[in-house]
Amino acid sequence: MDFNGTYDFSASRNKVYAAFFDATVLAAAIPGCQKATWIDPQTVELVVDLNIPLVKGTYLGRLQVSEQEEPAHFKLSIQRPQITGSATIDLAVDGGKTKLSYTGDAELHGKLKAADNVIAAQAAKVLLGQFFKGIEKQIGG
Repeated sequence: MDFNGTYDFSASRNKVYAAFFDATVLAAAIPGCQKATWIDPQTVELVVDLNIPLVKGTYLGRLQVSEQEEPAHFKLSIQRPQITGSATIDLAVDGGKTKLSYTGDAELHGKLKAADNVIAAQAAKVLLGQFFKGIEKQIGG
């Protein structure tokens, strides 16, 4: 499943970039996140409770950060039994605001694979939108 899109933040690029590396902000912004913990500078561990039909449940995930070019670019990767994938995040200055662009791919495994790709893609798009709005709310956009 491939995905991409953009989101416009009213905050500065530095503030948006920093938000992605703040466990408190992540925990509050990720839909269903029960806990976010940075276990080292490139790894964040998440406990997320999904309430989506066919994939309802609590999941543990570890996101690896690479290709960091603060405050403009980074890559997130995940390799878990339920999902493997990666996303590239780019942040551009747009006046006094920030334009986030993302592109990525994911492959679902196990009971997550039971979800139709169209349904999974729609659910991912909704969750990403909620996540970006959550980040905006946390940083006071």
